[in-house]
Amino acid sequence: MQAYKDLTIIGTSHISRDSIQQIRLFISQHKPGIVAVELDQARLTSLFAKKRPTPSIRDIRRMGVKGFLFALIGGWFS
Repeated sequence: MQAYKDLTIIGTSHISRDSIQQIRLFISQHKPGIVAVELDQARLTSLFAKKRPTPSIRDIRRMGVKGFLFALIGGWFS
């Protein structure tokens, strides 16, 4: 087992410009040798998709009203 004394984990939001600026600032100041990004399979697939799907009214049943509105607004921002 190897100990990582210089490991930094930064929580981010993929729709937040502040998160992007925070990461860029950290990388420029600290010049890390390795940068890793954790994505779930659905997010990774959506990033590489030519056309990103927008939520439809039928998704309300699956997501609930709040989830649907969050997805709709989040999609608009990203």
